[in-house]
Amino acid sequence: MLNRYLVKKFSVRCVANLTTFLILFFPVLNFNTSEAADEIIIGYFNLEPHIISDSTDKNPSGAAVEFFDKHIKPDLNVTVKWRYAPLKRILHNIEIGKYDAGLLFGHKSEREKIAFYPRYPYGETRTCLLVMKNHPLKTVKSVEDILKYKIGHHLGAILTPFMRDERITYENISGNDVVRRNLLKLQSGRIDAVYRPVCSSGIYIAGQIGLKEEVRSVYLPEHMEIYTIFSKKSPRGRIMLEKYNKAIEKIVTDSPSGDRIIKIYNEILERYMK
Repeated sequence: MLNRYLVKKFSVRCVANLTTFLILFFPVLNFNTSEAADEIIIGYFNLEPHIISDSTDKNPSGAAVEFFDKHIKPDLNVTVKWRYAPLKRILHNIEIGKYDAGLLFGHKSEREKIAFYPRYPYGETRTCLLVMKNHPLKTVKSVEDILKYKIGHHLGAILTPFMRDERITYENISGNDVVRRNLLKLQSGRIDAVYRPVCSSGIYIAGQIGLKEEVRSVYLPEHMEIYTIFSKKSPRGRIMLEKYNKAIEKIVTDSPSGDRIIKIYNEILERYMK
């Protein structure tokens, strides 16, 4: 009889504790779910004309931002909070889940450890070296063509496969306005070339600082695809990835290879390059 009473008392206590837990837990769960559905934080860095910003809290502009706002955001049903930061800090914040996404990134295998890549890129860029017009380098067919030159690059930025040869001599800089600073170093003769995985950004900024007629681009024998990436650590990351993929798939229904997306993006980009 006593044993039966103790079992009954224990069962009642367990039910009471479980009920209390559920009452406390479900509002938190509902809050997180609602938050994930209503808001997304996207990190970005300045890469004109794809992303144009004065490094303040103002929303950025540029071709990548316009593409996202017009062709992706309407299907996400979210409020976007833009967060400006240097490239390495964006990747760190994506890794720890502080940012839900990053706007413009090339594919890099080590980044797959911290971020989801969508099924399709939204753009494809030419990679190049920017040199002064009187420089002897005219074409690049193999890595041996560039081994004797000192090449300016952005520390932490992507190196496309052709440019990963350990024999290449880089002079890396970090911080803000790295493209402008590298172009000025090129003009002063401190480096021989500037590597741009996104060549259009180098050409655009050369024009902005009055060097368009003094430099030229030497294209490398490769292309690079660009993506919006989503944090694996963020609870919103996977949700937004699925919605992003659906938005992209609406564009590629008649173009399974993804060519239509890249065509749309290039049309937007051309307007900013003028």
